[in-house]
Amino acid sequence: MAAPVQAFCGFFVAKADSTLENTASQVVIAHSGNRSVFMMANDFQGDVQDFARIVPIPVLPSRDQVSVGDGALIEKLGAFTAPRLAQYFDHPCQQEYDWYRVIVFLASPIIVFFLLSWIWPRLNKLALAIALLFLTLLAVAAVPSFLNQANKAGGPNRTITQSMPAVTVEDEFTVGEYDVVILSANESDDLVTWLQQNDYQVSSDATTMLQSYIDAEMKFFVVRVNLGEFQKVGGQFLRPIVLDYESDEFMLPIRLGTLNAKGDQDLIIHVLSPTAYAEIANYQTLPVPTDAESKPRWPSGHELPAFVQSEFGDFYETMFQRTHEKYANAVFLEYATRIFGENIKCDPCAVAPEELPTEEDLKDMGVWWSEEFPETWITRLHVRYNSDTFPEDLRFQEVTLEKLAKKPGIAGRSFPEWAGVDFQARYVIRRPLGSAVCISRWRYQRTMAQAAENLAMLTGWDNGEIRQKMIADRRVNALDKQGQTKLHQAINENDLAKVQQLIEQGANVNIVGNQWRGMTPLVNAIANDQPEIIQRLLDNGADPNVSWRGEPILLWAIGFSDLTTVEQLLEAGVNDSTLQMVWETAQTSNNEDLIEVLQPYVNKQI
Repeated sequence: MAAPVQAFCGFFVAKADSTLENTASQVVIAHSGNRSVFMMANDFQGDVQDFARIVPIPVLPSRDQVSVGDGALIEKLGAFTAPRLAQYFDHPCQQEYDWYRVIVFLASPIIVFFLLSWIWPRLNKLALAIALLFLTLLAVAAVPSFLNQANKAGGPNRTITQSMPAVTVEDEFTVGEYDVVILSANESDDLVTWLQQNDYQVSSDATTMLQSYIDAEMKFFVVRVNLGEFQKVGGQFLRPIVLDYESDEFMLPIRLGTLNAKGDQDLIIHVLSPTAYAEIANYQTLPVPTDAESKPRWPSGHELPAFVQSEFGDFYETMFQRTHEKYANAVFLEYATRIFGENIKCDPCAVAPEELPTEEDLKDMGVWWSEEFPETWITRLHVRYNSDTFPEDLRFQEVTLEKLAKKPGIAGRSFPEWAGVDFQARYVIRRPLGSAVCISRWRYQRTMAQAAENLAMLTGWDNGEIRQKMIADRRVNALDKQGQTKLHQAINENDLAKVQQLIEQGANVNIVGNQWRGMTPLVNAIANDQPEIIQRLLDNGADPNVSWRGEPILLWAIGFSDLTTVEQLLEAGVNDSTLQMVWETAQTSNNEDLIEVLQPYVNKQI
C-alpha cells in the first residue's frame, strides 16, 4: 500500500492526521472547439487509503464523461516529447584533407602539360592545353558532390454522509478504483465543513481560494480511492482520471495545488489539437533555450561539451531552474510537432522506435477527431509554479505555426525539415574521430572551447571546472579512427579488469562509440556474449533500454546470448512496452524457456 501511485491535478486532501504533498503532475488535454478531454496524473507518494483530491471544474459532467485511463500512455507521450541530446561524429581534418586532394587534382593538368611539353617539344601544345582544360572543367564540376561526402556525420507515459444545506451533492458514483462525488456550494466555509465532516483533510487556508471558484460558478470534482475496487484492478498503481466535457472555458485549475505544496511544483502539459499549437493566454509562453542551428557537417557554436551526455539530467534541471528564475511567471515550450496518422518523425528521437506513440495511442488519450481528420498537433508545456508566481489558473489559447515561428528565441531559427518538429528542446554534443593534426583541427578545438562557454552561460557552472571535465572526458572517452573508445576496446579484448579500471576513471558506459555500428559498450558486450562485463556495466549505470539498429537490446540479447543476459537486462529494468513486445514474441514462437524467464516480470507489470 505504500507504493507510489498516480493521480491528477488539483490538490490533495486526506484523512485527518495524514501528511500529503503535491510535487509533479502531468496532464494530457485533447482539445478542439469547446470540447476538452483531460487525462490527469501525478507523482503522489503515500498510502492509497489516504489519497483524495478535489478539482474545480467549469461544468457538471455526466457519469459517462468520467473514466479511468492508462498511465503508461502519459509516460509514453512524455518520453516522446522529452528534452533530448543529439550526438554527432566529426572528422575535423577530413574536409581539409579533401581540399588538399582537390588542389593536387586540379593542379595535376598543369604539371602534366609542362612535363609532356618538356618530353615532347614538338607536341601540339594548343591541343594538349584544350584537352587538359576540358578534363579540368569536368573535375571542377565534380568537386561539389565530392565535397559533400566529406566530414560524414550522423545524429544520433465510501460512503458519503448527508450534505449540509449550503452544499449540494450533484452526483455520486464509483468509476474504476475511485469513489467520485461532485459538489456545488454557495459558501466556502460550508464546503470546507462538509469536506471535514466527511473525513477529508482540508485546512481553513483553502477557504478564500475555494470561494473564488464558487463565485465563478464552478463545481468541485472530488475523488478518493475505493480500496475494494483498487484490489480488483491489481492494487499497485492508481490510474489517471479522464474527464470529457464541453465548455467555453479552456483552462486548467492549478491554484489549489499550492495549498499543501512544499516549494515549487512542476507541471507538464501536453495539448493535442487538430489544427494548431497551444500557449497560455494569461501568462507569457517562452521556448526553453535550445539549439536549432547545428548541422551534421559543422559545429554551430551553440553546442555543449561531450561529457554532458553522462550529466544530461543535472544539466537540464540546472538550465531550466536558471531560466525559470529569470522568467518566474513564464510557461516554457519544450516540444511542438505535427503528426499525420502513423507518420511520426523525430530527429533526434528521445525514445526507441517501438516506444513512439501510435495513432491508436492518441485515440486512447482522447483524440476523437482522428477518424475524420488524422492530423494532430502536439504541444508540450512545462510550468514551475507556486502561489506567488502563478496566482491565476492557466488559460489556454491556440497559436498558429506562423505565430510560433515569430516568438523570441525561435524567430530566425528553424529545425531542419527532416527533424519532423517545429520546436524541440534539443542539445548537441560532438565527438571527433581520430587524433590527426591539421589546421582545421585547431579551428575545431576553438569551436569546442565555445561549447564550454555555452554550458557555463546556460547553467552558471564554473568555466574552469567545465574545461577540466572536458579534458578528463577526452582522456578516457576519446574515439579512435574506427570510432571506438578504450572501453569498447577492452570489451572486445574481454578484459574485465580493464573495463573496471576505465569505469573507475570515468569512462562513459552509455557512449555511442562507433558511428557505423552505433553500439554502446553494453550492446558491444551483449554481441560478444560477455555476461560478467554486462553485469559490471549495468551495475555502473548502463542503460538496459537502448536500441540498436531499431530494435531494443533485449531482443538482440535473445539472439546473441543465452537467457542469462536476458535475465540481467530484466533485472536492471526494461520498459513495459519492450517487455510486452518480447513476451508476445515468446508466446508466438512458443519459446517455453523464454516464457519461463519473462513470466515473473510480466506478472509484476500486470
